[in-house]
Amino acid sequence: EQKISKPNINLHWRFYYDPPEFQTVITGDNKIQFHVGYFRESPDEPPVYVGTDGAKKNCIIDQNGDNVFAAVKFVLMKNLNENCTEAARALGYSLEQRIMKMKHRDKKVKTKTFHDAGLVVPVDENDAEYGELPETDANFKGICKTVFEAQSDERLKAFALIQR
Repeated sequence: EQKISKPNINLHWRFYYDPPEFQTVITGDNKIQFHVGYFRESPDEPPVYVGTDGAKKNCIIDQNGDNVFAAVKFVLMKNLNENCTEAARALGYSLEQRIMKMKHRDKKVKTKTFHDAGLVVPVDENDAEYGELPETDANFKGICKTVFEAQSDERLKAFALIQR
């Protein structure tokens, strides 16, 4: 009589070259056999980390956090970054956060406001320049709120507080 052995559950949900410690939980691009899985030192223990692998690409399991959310976020951000960089280069756009013309603008800022963008206002025909705002950030926010909430006639009066 032939004895039928039970399947080894620890060997399920694996790609061909995956070690028994790596259990696939998400599959992706079939061309490279991309997959995400838990890596466990022992089947009886919680996962040590969540890894990703492209079995047809290089068979290297990369550590991507200690939970599926971290691994998925890492993969999505990496793909987004690569796609965005490729598209920007193809279209001739810079990916620098602060380009030279922004630095030049910062030198021309006459006053900072509560949003920290600053205001660049040219000198008028009377050589009058823009000065510092005569209000604190808190007062200016209050004035903006008053203008926003005012009805049509009241709004003109509220604007007068800003245009002193």
